[in-house]
Amino acid sequence: MVIVLVVMFRRTKKLIRNVEQSNNLLMKERDSLRRTQKDLVKARDQSKKSESIKSDFVNNMSRELLTPLSAIVEYSNLIADCVDDERHSYVKRFADLVSLNSDLLLTLVNDVLELPSLESSKLSINLVPTSLKEICQVSLDATQKHINPGVSLVFANENDSDTTIRTDPHRVEQVLIHILNNAAKFTEKGSIIFEYRIAEDRKTMTFTVTDTGIGIPKGKEDVIFS
Repeated sequence: MVIVLVVMFRRTKKLIRNVEQSNNLLMKERDSLRRTQKDLVKARDQSKKSESIKSDFVNNMSRELLTPLSAIVEYSNLIADCVDDERHSYVKRFADLVSLNSDLLLTLVNDVLELPSLESSKLSINLVPTSLKEICQVSLDATQKHINPGVSLVFANENDSDTTIRTDPHRVEQVLIHILNNAAKFTEKGSIIFEYRIAEDRKTMTFTVTDTGIGIPKGKEDVIFS
């Protein structure tokens, strides 16, 4: 009995030591979790503060941009109205181009304001009846200044009759301008041909940009539009 009691006492004592060690480890783990929690709370608060500062900056930037952009549009139209009748239509075309590009810039600013929506893969689309020729002309005019000397920018549908489509013109212009500018950047001689084709069912259409530039490197075909 004495031997059994001694053995049990030793085992119990060892078990108590193990429990104490485990308890100490748990307490250290608890303290570590508390420190981590405090750091996370601090990081969260800093993130919220940074997000607030960023949001305030973007909102202020948007308001500050709106005033000069409106002035640019207003005075460009005023200049067009002040010229003689013979040159009015010529100057008015450029005034309209200024106005359209100002709208495009405002769309980009609004995209910045909608960053949370963009990050969640949601983008606002405003579908309206739009002149197809106008979309194409705005995109071509915005690209013209980037064309290298000796390169011709050709609009294959220039003599086609205009068509009204229901779309978001600013979104389409954003895409077309990016593609056309890319063609202009990598085409040092030859031509850039811009074209659109409307499907027979008139439900879809395809824009095409063909250039005599350096082309897409081998192995990059699947990545180029990412």
